[in-house]
Amino acid sequence: MSTSFLFTINEAPEVVSAIADTSLVAGFDWTLDLTEVFSDEDNLRYGTLASPDSSVAYLSYLGGGAVQVVDGLGGGTVTLNVYAVDAIGDTTFENFSVTIDAAPIASKQLADTVVAVGFGAYTIDLNEYFTDPEGTSLSFSVSSSVDTVVTAALNGSSQLTVSEVGEGTASISIDVTDAVGAVATFSFSIIVASPPPVEPTFSERFYSVGFGTANVTLSKIFGSDYRNYTYEVSADPDSVVAVSVNANSVLVIEEIGKAYRAQITVTATNSFGFSSTYSFPLRLNSGPEVVVDELVLVDTSGTGPWVIDLDSLIVDAQDDTLTYSLQVSNTGVLSAAVAEGTSLLTITEVGLGTAQVLISAADTLETSGVISIMFTIVAPEVTGLEDLASKFSVYPVPATDEVTVKMELVRAADIVIVLTDLQGREVYRQGLGTTAQVAHSIPLVQEASGIWYLTVLLDGQPFTWPVIKR
Repeated sequence: MSTSFLFTINEAPEVVSAIADTSLVAGFDWTLDLTEVFSDEDNLRYGTLASPDSSVAYLSYLGGGAVQVVDGLGGGTVTLNVYAVDAIGDTTFENFSVTIDAAPIASKQLADTVVAVGFGAYTIDLNEYFTDPEGTSLSFSVSSSVDTVVTAALNGSSQLTVSEVGEGTASISIDVTDAVGAVATFSFSIIVASPPPVEPTFSERFYSVGFGTANVTLSKIFGSDYRNYTYEVSADPDSVVAVSVNANSVLVIEEIGKAYRAQITVTATNSFGFSSTYSFPLRLNSGPEVVVDELVLVDTSGTGPWVIDLDSLIVDAQDDTLTYSLQVSNTGVLSAAVAEGTSLLTITEVGLGTAQVLISAADTLETSGVISIMFTIVAPEVTGLEDLASKFSVYPVPATDEVTVKMELVRAADIVIVLTDLQGREVYRQGLGTTAQVAHSIPLVQEASGIWYLTVLLDGQPFTWPVIKR
């Protein structure tokens, strides 16, 4: 009896193209074709072994014999293994070493930053932020994504200078290259922003005592974007008004005390953290108050002008400087005026009689009530011509063709001159009107020689002297 069988001797896959040990620079792109590395009469299956140090590099099988060498980003040297398996199951391995020069790394983070308009420029030493794992020297290149916001430039080999151009947002890109040529790119953003604008439409606020609550839209201080800010507000002292900002960005002022002044401070902060502050005085005004509303005064002609201090008649709780308005009912009796910047009322005589002076006062916001002064100017008591005239003469004595009366009165009077004979008959009458200066001649040519009587009527009061004609 005999037995026969087929005996086949199998040969494992053959390495026909060994993979050389290789040095690479971080950022490489390397794919192996294992169909070119292994050969066999059978159809082969391919695979990889796990990397002993995946932080240096590892393998990723893509299918169809393609294997990608993946950078582990840590740099260094590692041995990698691939294999091929034939139909019988025989396996052939191929190993090779990979040395990778790691890319530069950030030793300190360059944080995104916000700067205020007007910062000008600032400089960063890039050597303080980047290093090479292999310890080689670094070189840098920089750029700005928006040159109309900031520019980026290198001063020397590692000094990054960021210079202000305008307002907005830009990204600063930094390419860091080591001595072998490994490159890493880093970036940070920079925002150039303004604090809230201060555009006040008022310098102070006035309210009358008892106003209760008042609202001030903060656009009147911080412009049209006022709703985009957060606010802090205070009053000093805090016993006059309470202040707050409501959800609509409206400053609410609430009266709580009787003091008359407070300083209001409002601080607006935008989303970038920049703040602007505006401070303004607030006044509670009670208005001038009339303490004496009517005066009746009588004084003698010739004793003026008369001065009255209105501070005794009108008071202002805030000690404001007051302005006065006057009305005179009869300007033929007197005139009235208050000297600018004072409270002194001056009444000046114009004639005899009674006139009413109406006075009102105003401070910045309020007008007071009205004071009435009834002022009567009376003629002085006359006991003789010397009370009315400072100078008086009748000449010549005796007279021939005419006689002259000359006088200077202490005040103007209505003057009438009359000449009568011994029996009291008038032979001459002449009215001179109201005046204080008299120089008047009376003709005597037609009159007989003898004694005549000259009468001067001053405001109707007669003064008589004998006149002798030759």
